[in-house]
Amino acid sequence: MRKKSLIPLLALAASLAAHAGWNVVAPLEANDGKWALYMDDADVKREGQRVRVSTLYDLPPTARLNVRDKEVHSIRDRIELDCGKSTYTSVGSTYIDGPMGKGEVVLALGPTPEEDVDTNGALAAIAKKACAAR
Repeated sequence: MRKKSLIPLLALAASLAAHAGWNVVAPLEANDGKWALYMDDADVKREGQRVRVSTLYDLPPTARLNVRDKEVHSIRDRIELDCGKSTYTSVGSTYIDGPMGKGEVVLALGPTPEEDVDTNGALAAIAKKACAAR
């Protein structure tokens, strides 16, 4: 049963890997280094007030996350925004051992509960850009 639940996440990871149109949205400070947050402008899908978009957090060489005894260099995330309510949820995230979302998947996570978009954070920049698209 556990293997069945990973199939959609692996499919998500494979589809995100195919995207090459990452554009910087915001620099971030975390874990003693500067991360970069990217968004795939070509992968914004709108349905009414809801928008899905692929994002990528890329870590600098000085800031690495250790997950399951492996170094993580980037995190790909597929998020769904409710532009009317200013909320979001992660549809699925993959933690990758290489930079810019390339390499082996170290950890795959499923959907998260809906939360408010932080008005001062990098996610607000993603929401502003994605909600204005198309």
